[in-house]
Amino acid sequence: MPEHPASAAPAAPSLPVWLPPVDVPARRVAAGRWWDAVRVAEAVGAAALEALAGRSGPVVGDRRDGVYAWFVRPGAADGWRECLPVEVYGVACRLLVPSLGAGHGRWVEWVVRPEPGWDALTDARELRDALTATARQAVGGPRPEPGR
Repeated sequence: MPEHPASAAPAAPSLPVWLPPVDVPARRVAAGRWWDAVRVAEAVGAAALEALAGRSGPVVGDRRDGVYAWFVRPGAADGWRECLPVEVYGVACRLLVPSLGAGHGRWVEWVVRPEPGWDALTDARELRDALTATARQAVGGPRPEPGR
C-alpha cells in the first residue's frame, strides 16, 4: 500500500507583500497596484475611524502632514475629491508606509496596524459613508453625496 505524505499544516496567515521589511522604519510604496490611498486631515480621519467602529482596515498616520491614510481597492475612490475633503493617491503616486517594526512616536506610524490574515483594504463604500457623515458634521449641514 503506498504511503501518503503527512498533511501539510495550514499556511500561517500572511501580511501584505507591499509592507516594508521590519528592519526599515518606512518606505515610499507605489499606489495604484495593490491599493489606492485616501488621505484626510487628522481630525476628520479620527472622527471617520470612530464612525467605522471597528470596520476599518489599516490606517497610516502622518504627523508631519497631519493626515490619516486608508487603503482601498484601486480606482474605488475615483471622483471623491469632488465631494469630500480628501486626497486620493492612485497610479503615479507614492505613500510613505511604516513597517511593522516602526514604533509609535515616529512622524509616520500605524493608527490601525495590519494583522496577519486581514484584507489590508478598507471597504470603500463604508469609508466614503463615514467620511461623508464626518464632513457633514464638520460644516454643520448637508454635503453633496458622492456618486455611488
